[in-house]
Amino acid sequence: MAQQGGTITLPETLVMPETDATMQTDFSGGQLSGVFKTINSQQTKYFKQNGSVTITISGESSQEGTKYTDAYINLWKKGDKTTTYIETIHFTLDGTPYTYTFENLDPASEYRIGITYNDVPRYKMTGSFVITGVTAENNDDEAASDSTQEA
Repeated sequence: MAQQGGTITLPETLVMPETDATMQTDFSGGQLSGVFKTINSQQTKYFKQNGSVTITISGESSQEGTKYTDAYINLWKKGDKTTTYIETIHFTLDGTPYTYTFENLDPASEYRIGITYNDVPRYKMTGSFVITGVTAENNDDEAASDSTQEA
């Protein structure tokens, strides 16, 4: 489980999307930042790293009064015409930041993060994240930030 705490500092140019079911990202200075609005599941573009990345994420449910506050961060590794699931980490949709470090990653490989709320598509979440330790973002990746592909 991700640990409560951490800081999310977003670039000034990165603003909350106006459209529901959307995630916007920005890569600069070794940090992949993102904001998402009323999503159930979204993924970042693939990115390169040096063996570990740390994600700090904060979100809230779009369903007021719901008892469902569990959300998940999924790590995926890009292979040759395949994507391999690596790990899932839990965080709570309570508006506070949660932080987790994925370690022992292959520096020669690309990875992506999936953010998933609930198995029921009507439940949505809104929030933001920063991923540090990213050395490059794969701009050729089509199944990325504006995608609705499920993790």
